[in-house]
Amino acid sequence: MDKPVLNFTNAGVRWRVFEKEALEKHFGPTIDVNIPFKDTRQEQIFDRWAEQCEYATWRPNTEMTKDADVQWMVEMEERLGLKNFNSPKNFYKYHAKDEAFKVWEKEGIPVPPYFMFASMTEFREKIDTLQFPVILRINNACAAEGSYFCKTRGEADRFAALVTRDQILASAKFSHTKMMCVQYINTNKEGMLATKGYNSSYRVIVAGDKVVTGYARLSDPADWVAITGKFTPDMGKDFVKANAECEEFIKTNEEQIVKAVHSLGLNHQGVDIIRDTDGNPYYLEVQPGYSTGYGNDEAWQIPYYNPSYPELVKFLTGNESTLKKEIPLYVNYWLDKERLFDTVYSNLKEHLA
Repeated sequence: MDKPVLNFTNAGVRWRVFEKEALEKHFGPTIDVNIPFKDTRQEQIFDRWAEQCEYATWRPNTEMTKDADVQWMVEMEERLGLKNFNSPKNFYKYHAKDEAFKVWEKEGIPVPPYFMFASMTEFREKIDTLQFPVILRINNACAAEGSYFCKTRGEADRFAALVTRDQILASAKFSHTKMMCVQYINTNKEGMLATKGYNSSYRVIVAGDKVVTGYARLSDPADWVAITGKFTPDMGKDFVKANAECEEFIKTNEEQIVKAVHSLGLNHQGVDIIRDTDGNPYYLEVQPGYSTGYGNDEAWQIPYYNPSYPELVKFLTGNESTLKKEIPLYVNYWLDKERLFDTVYSNLKEHLA
């Protein structure tokens, strides 16, 4: 009989569609544990868990988990001595982008040129080391939140003051909040895609020692943030070509992509990657809570849950037979969420054995 799996979570974290079923299929029933767990009988409970369980999955809120709760998770991991999905010792590697950048630089994983700064004086001393445009941001914000795209030195000076404000506000809750300036990487190669140039980015899912799937996102040339929700009907051919290029990149660079995750001490992540106009890759961050959708939420609808944007869903369902041939990894292992998570936890079972 399979031993129970401890599922450590806190506020704002839910099971993604088909995820819990896949985990329990490959590992056994789950026991949900709040971060931090408090009970008058907790000493006895901890001892029983250490004896009865073999695995623990750590699923804290990437953006909102406090330092004290991270410390609690680290202590609990050491006490229990179980095999882990995403060790909490490495929480800050996916909470703060610069923590991942520092490791990747040492490991030879390419990242965009960047610098950290603690004051306007330091910012002005370092800004000439990068070429414009640049992106100013705090290191632990989600997506493009709190990010400022700067084309000129004047814009950079103005937005650096705003980032300083953001950092002061955020650091009151999260001690690892810092300010960073990252050189913008142009991903818009005119003529690279089918009809016109778009900005693009990849998200690649790694579980255990393997890449499971990946996909490309596009945005119009004037919009530097390429995410799934930016799809428009005129992008159809370009979307397919970008995803075909993503799949080819995954096949030829799987070792490097997996290394990017393992070098951070993690084993299940979504990896965000961009490529410049010459095709060179740059790694941006990892995300354990990569968005697949939730089965009990009206915002995430069948057949795909995510993507659920009407225009993209219409394009995908209307061209399904063609897409299966041209971008099979996307169709079979991203759009099919049941197969996605079955493969994820099958890979993790093999990896952790």
